[in-house]
Amino acid sequence: MRGVSKPVNKRLFEIFKTCGFVEESGHGVPTVTKAYGDESYIFDGKFVKVVSPFDRSGFTNTTQEIDNTTQKTTQGHESTTQKTTQETLDTTKETTKKDENTTKKATKEKIIELLRNNPNLSRIDLSVILKLSEDGIQYHLNDLKKKGIIKRVGPDKGGHWEVKE
Repeated sequence: MRGVSKPVNKRLFEIFKTCGFVEESGHGVPTVTKAYGDESYIFDGKFVKVVSPFDRSGFTNTTQEIDNTTQKTTQGHESTTQKTTQETLDTTKETTKKDENTTKKATKEKIIELLRNNPNLSRIDLSVILKLSEDGIQYHLNDLKKKGIIKRVGPDKGGHWEVKE
């Protein structure tokens, strides 16, 4: 090794080294300047942008043109990212509502079918069969009663269900 090298991001350095992009860290500035000239470095406030084209043709842009292109590209990506994120959120909300409604409908249909086949089932029985909490079963039973689809006849213990559909 020709000098003391301490890469800031050791993992990134190892990736670049594995890919053959660097041999050692610590001598990149002279190498880039030699290959691409001083215009490959753009000093912007607290940052240094390094532009390394794959070929030298067309590398006559001024620093300002490169900076303007970078800014336009960044703004375009931010706008596209924001739009895509919003579309994804909207789609997820719609899908979740559809799935939730489908699941609730399927659960209610299962409850109706079970009560048709065995009107003596209790809330606890339904809970075990459908692998739902007792409160979840109670929610569905209340909704079905409110809609007039089922009716409880007799006391909680010893009564039975009537399916009206």
